[in-house]
Amino acid sequence: MDSMTFQGRTPCKIPGVVVPGCYKLKWSITFYANTKLNKPLYYKVLGTAWGHEKARTGNWSIIKGKDGRIIYRLTDEAGHPLLNFIKLDGNILGFTDSEGKLLVGNEDFSFILNRKF
Repeated sequence: MDSMTFQGRTPCKIPGVVVPGCYKLKWSITFYANTKLNKPLYYKVLGTAWGHEKARTGNWSIIKGKDGRIIYRLTDEAGHPLLNFIKLDGNILGFTDSEGKLLVGNEDFSFILNRKF
């Protein structure tokens, strides 16, 4: 098993995430995979979206689009879609909506996560 972690700060308006009085959300998302089988296993989200103490976990999958884009889709523990990311390169993920459109940030924060080494 291997993992990769992405971190960043985003605006508060994320589909499916509501945090009253929010200025920014901090994210740390670790993707776990079986590297021998090249298969996603599960993810763990830490940050301010659901409280620092509460880790959110579930499954993730890789979706290859017809246009060559690679989407990472996170589902909650019940299997419902939670978050979508587009792989911009090996070190950068961008948040997308359910249709695969990139989310647009504001003057302070973008919807980008950077890989932590």
